[in-house]
Amino acid sequence: NYSRDIGFATFVYALNANYTFVNKFQATPASVNRECIGYFSTSCDPISEFTLNQRTTLRFSNVDVSLNWRHLSEVIREPTASVVAFPVIPSYDLFDLGFAANVSDNLRINLAVTNLFDKQPPIVGNQVGTTAFNAANTYPSTYDTLGRRYNVGVNLRF
Repeated sequence: NYSRDIGFATFVYALNANYTFVNKFQATPASVNRECIGYFSTSCDPISEFTLNQRTTLRFSNVDVSLNWRHLSEVIREPTASVVAFPVIPSYDLFDLGFAANVSDNLRINLAVTNLFDKQPPIVGNQVGTTAFNAANTYPSTYDTLGRRYNVGVNLRF
């Protein structure tokens, strides 16, 4: 996290990055003990090796404007998997835009656009993954299936 006064506003930078080294999965004691990081298949839900969440905010006296970047690195079909129609899920990036305004000492209004550019989830077909994790030919537990959304929030202090 970093913050600095730049004269007309305060610049706020926050970065949260994660690199995952190991994520083993073994369905039964007799089955293969798979490494699922960076792969997807019927046995591995997509777990990106590298993820990032970065928010940049300009904070004015009573108003904040922020842009959030969410990134998932690419995953490939597990080498032992038989499905070849969708061998790669490319890296996936989403952007969110937020506004917050202190209307008074007791009232704050928040407005946000989630998935600003209406990025669609990757299509992987219905042959990969269990129904619980692969629905609508994608992985809704990992990728945004709802598209662009608008959010409004109100905070009251009393």
